[in-house]
Amino acid sequence: MKINNAIFRAYDIRGIYGKDLNEDVAEAIGKAFATYINGGEVVVGYDCRLSSESLRDALVRGLTSAGCDVLDIGMVPTPVLYFTIFHYKKDGGIMITGSHNPPEYNGFKLCKGTHTLYGEEIQELKRLIEHGKFSKGHGNVRKINVIQEYIDYVKSKVSIKRPMKIVIDSGNG
Repeated sequence: MKINNAIFRAYDIRGIYGKDLNEDVAEAIGKAFATYINGGEVVVGYDCRLSSESLRDALVRGLTSAGCDVLDIGMVPTPVLYFTIFHYKKDGGIMITGSHNPPEYNGFKLCKGTHTLYGEEIQELKRLIEHGKFSKGHGNVRKINVIQEYIDYVKSKVSIKRPMKIVIDSGNG
């Protein structure tokens, strides 16, 4: 599979949807990640960009075909993905997000356990895709809503003297 090497950045995988990233690339990333972490259960979340759901579907196909079970938490802010990995003690997680980039961009933030992949670890995913030798398996997908658990967790960590009228989660951009 031919992939633009420039999408494999220092702290994530990202590019322009339809040019650098498409469903085939997302599926290959899923297969490579599942192979890299040797299976297990992976949390997947995505942002509100128009391409995020179709990239999620392809990513999940790749993850499950290479033996990972997927815990799909749906459209959530990035901190909710990190919370879910930690709270449920999962083997990894992938957030599909364009982050602060213009709307035509999208990408993947990846964690093995609670450790965010960066640098050489992301380059290893690229090498796995280039070699095309992935683990095989039949993972399952389970969808859950963790928003209320996340809200309850955040509320348990702060003490506010008067009722809130507005709340802003400014984490991760």
